[in-house]
Amino acid sequence: MLGFGRRLIEWNARVNLTARSRWPSDGEHVVDSFAMASLVPPGSSVVDVGAGGGLPGIPFSILRPDARLVVVEPRAKRIAFLRTVVRELQLASTEVLRERADALDRGGFDVAASRATFSAEEWQWLGRISLGGEAMIPGPR
Repeated sequence: MLGFGRRLIEWNARVNLTARSRWPSDGEHVVDSFAMASLVPPGSSVVDVGAGGGLPGIPFSILRPDARLVVVEPRAKRIAFLRTVVRELQLASTEVLRERADALDRGGFDVAASRATFSAEEWQWLGRISLGGEAMIPGPR
């Protein structure tokens, strides 16, 4: 987890990965990752849309290597960061896609996570979650 935090701080100094200049000091993003890790059933396929700086997806992947994670982000600079982190941390069950959410396969995931894209209702309308799947979208803080 510390390796991810270091890389996030280093890259964020050069590339706008998060709205914060430091790795989240209040821990809210990390808390979301730990919550996901405790709630997602074993062996699930998970999509993190609008992954940005990799939160909550990358810490989730570190904690839950049994789950298949696809992080989706349309911006090239953020994709470069995400691919670097996945390679350097050897997150074999994590795939990085440069896509928009509406380009994803319909019904292809057991769990969808997002911090800044769609509401749970919109996720279900988009059909990106398989029948009986879950959307994990943090509420306002």
